[in-house]
This record gives sequence, C-alpha cells and structure tokens, in this order.
Amino acid sequence: YSGFINVASFADYILINELANNVDGYVASLFLHKDKQSKGGKLVAGPVWDFNIGFGNANFSNAERSSGWRIHYGRVPFWWRRLLQDPAFVAHLASRWSDLRTTVLHEQRIGLLIDSLASHVDEAQARHFARWDLLGKNIWPNSFVGNTYAEELDYLKQWIASRMLLM
Repeated sequence: YSGFINVASFADYILINELANNVDGYVASLFLHKDKQSKGGKLVAGPVWDFNIGFGNANFSNAERSSGWRIHYGRVPFWWRRLLQDPAFVAHLASRWSDLRTTVLHEQRIGLLIDSLASHVDEAQARHFARWDLLGKNIWPNSFVGNTYAEELDYLKQWIASRMLLM
C-alpha cells in the first residue's frame, strides 16, 4: 500500500480523528485526494475537518467518552482497520504520536491554545450568548451542558486531557 498512499497523511488522519473521537471522521466527513505526480502522485488522507460532534460533544455512538477507539466503532471503511494490521504502520503511528505529544499536541500547549482562542473570541461569545439563550440548555446532540462559557471550556480541556491519557 505504501506505493499508493501517503502513509504519513493516513497516520496523522487517524491520530487527529482518534484524539477527537470524531463520529464523522472516518465516514461522513472523510476527505481523500490524490497529489499530482510532481508531489508524489499518492493518495492523501485529509484535510481533517468537521469536528462539531467530536471532542465529547455528542451523546451517541459512544462519542461522549474519552475512552475507546473510534476506528473500531461503526461503519468505518475497511482500509482504516487494515492499516492497523501492518506492524510497520502501527510503529509509524506510535512514533508519530510520540513526536506530536512532545510538540503541537503537548497537553500544556493545547490548554494554552484553547485559552488563547477563548480570549480572542471573548467579546464575541458574550454577544453570542446574550443574543442566543443556549448556555445551560441541552441541544441535541450535546453530551455535556455547561451553565457558563467557562464551564464549557473546562469540560473541553478536561476531556482532551483524559483522551490523551488513553491514547
């Protein structure tokens, strides 16, 4: 398969969708493309997108859990699980996860990023929730319902930390 797919992109795709426990990641929001020959001409997984029912934000298909493996759940196309049968791919996956955890996916870095983005949208979120009375209301498919914006952010950070421990 390595002659036909960009192995690194498939590994990253798995890691990001597993980190998010993204219900749609392997099925409804799967995006693949083929690079032109001058870039290797291989099938590339990604970009990753559509995380509205990821990161513990859905109350179905075990999506609210920070445990379990999304790739083994539901209607996931066969090739994802087939990749996990190759020890070389699994070794690449483990090595990539280890590298990411010491850099862009370090827990402290993710917490700081969430805080930075929250600060950036602070005025907008206040206007948003003043206009739309959503906080503290259960809106499908939410699994967690915070009474404040801060509670929502704390839940997200805690959920990600818990998920990273599993992975």
